[in-house]
Amino acid sequence: MESSDSISRESISPVRKRVEEAFNILGQQGPASSPDQAREMFRKAFEKVEENIPQKDRRLNLATPSDMPQVPYGNLRIRVSVYKSHILFLGEHGAIEVRLFPKEGEPSEEELVERHQSLTLVFEKSGSDGKLVWEH
Repeated sequence: MESSDSISRESISPVRKRVEEAFNILGQQGPASSPDQAREMFRKAFEKVEENIPQKDRRLNLATPSDMPQVPYGNLRIRVSVYKSHILFLGEHGAIEVRLFPKEGEPSEEELVERHQSLTLVFEKSGSDGKLVWEH
């Protein structure tokens, strides 16, 4: 008899499994020290997971940090990149956070930063300073 955990894992979509695997890879790495390094670690984790997936079925197209809007939050500047169902937030010292995109409306990057606590957290990793994205 299979455990309920293995049954529920089988019902997860292949894309979601790949995303979870990439987050696991990313979580096992040391901290990044800059948004550029965090984005590169993120990209490499997804490339590792998707290396045997046909190009047309790949999901990851990351913006470079220089192309990501910097949104002020207190005395911090948070980089924001919006995707179909997720939002990637990068902190100044390499912290990474991924939250689910809200189902309602088309909020701006500024609104997403202000509302971040109300959005479902999917992944977070502290930066080289030991702090998470929103910590001062």
